[in-house]
Amino acid sequence: MKNSNFIILLSVYALVQVLNVSNAEPYEYMQFVLQYPPGVCYDQSKGHCISPLPTKFHVHGIWPSNFSNTLVRCGHALRNNPFHKVQMTPLQTDLGNSWPSVLTQNNNMQFWEHEYREHGACAVESGVPPFTQRSYFEKGHQLWNQYDILAVLRQSGIKPGTATSYTMTQLVTAIQKKIGSNNTPLIMCRRTALGYTLKEVIICLDHQATNVISCALNNIRKTDCRDPSGKVYYVA
Repeated sequence: MKNSNFIILLSVYALVQVLNVSNAEPYEYMQFVLQYPPGVCYDQSKGHCISPLPTKFHVHGIWPSNFSNTLVRCGHALRNNPFHKVQMTPLQTDLGNSWPSVLTQNNNMQFWEHEYREHGACAVESGVPPFTQRSYFEKGHQLWNQYDILAVLRQSGIKPGTATSYTMTQLVTAIQKKIGSNNTPLIMCRRTALGYTLKEVIICLDHQATNVISCALNNIRKTDCRDPSGKVYYVA
């Protein structure tokens, strides 16, 4: 009888472990999201953004995603893989350059914790092989060094200005010179007094955020830069 009870308990434990794994929402690819602080903060009320405002593109996040539905939810993954501030200590200098918070409502640590809770925990839970908290943020810094969008656009003669605009085609083509002509980035905007203003550039990557893929494969998230003429303002 005791042996039978032991076997039952062992079976229940094994089932719980399987359920814990299966509850981790899988993902198919990563969105590497780079935000452009002048666009994010244009027309915002005084004190909304930090000063001085960075002028380069910076990491917003690396978001586990699927092609046919919305962003992956990380609630279960976070329960298994909580955020540890102490693990960020050796990364603070690098991430302060590549992944800063541009909004005054959050300091850098709060911003990193938010991104981990919303997205990073999924990469830790469901990555194949899985990320660690540290390797997730290190990947963001490495990708930021690899994809300097300000320089990429400048190489095609695309420079920010007071009321300077370019077409979506110009922006996409310039970025494709870096990521490959078959790979379409995603351009995101804010509606401002000027019009549609460049806010983010998204580069889509494979499951391990190693190889570029086309964001056009995503049937859900599309550009929100909706000027009929395709005009996008690239503000300084």
